[in-house]
Amino acid sequence: MEHLKWNGGVMMKNEIRKRFKEQRALLSEEDRRLFSRLIAHLFVNEIPLSDVHCIHLFKTLDRLKEPITSFLYTEVMALYPSVKWCTSSIEKGSMEQQVVLFNEQTDWIQNQFGIEEPKNKIVIAPTEIDIVIVPLLAFDKNGHRVGYGKGYYDALLRMCRVDTLKIGISFYEAIEEEILVDAWDVALNSVITPQGIHRF
Repeated sequence: MEHLKWNGGVMMKNEIRKRFKEQRALLSEEDRRLFSRLIAHLFVNEIPLSDVHCIHLFKTLDRLKEPITSFLYTEVMALYPSVKWCTSSIEKGSMEQQVVLFNEQTDWIQNQFGIEEPKNKIVIAPTEIDIVIVPLLAFDKNGHRVGYGKGYYDALLRMCRVDTLKIGISFYEAIEEEILVDAWDVALNSVITPQGIHRF
């Protein structure tokens, strides 16, 4: 059962999802772009990237008003053009995912969930990834997150190396409550918000 401690009681994770989806829906496009640029700027200034070879980046879902990850991509590429980029591709009709490369010349198509992924798949092993940028709706001060509930990112993170950095990005600060985790949940190393970086 998905739940988290809330003022001495128990609150379901889907209630947190609903709350933060509604909060993000009220965000103006101007603020969304500003906050996304601040997150990108903090990423290149706070995360050591000189020895990073491969970054996993999710493709922004505009309809959910997610952080605009193209800003982060652009800032990193300007300083570290040799970095390889990858994202996840979900096999149609299944829960299976592959890690596939992309670059500025990549053609994108929508998958069964309406998420863009590379049209031509160049598959790599998850163990090649040095950093995974993780989407989330909320997080606590222990580095645990509330995502969209599909479990794709926890599955991906379990396939990565132990030393792969798991970095969440969020428009909002940590919640005060402690998220009660399940056995399959993977904690983050840090979360970047427009206000700064939280390290765990």
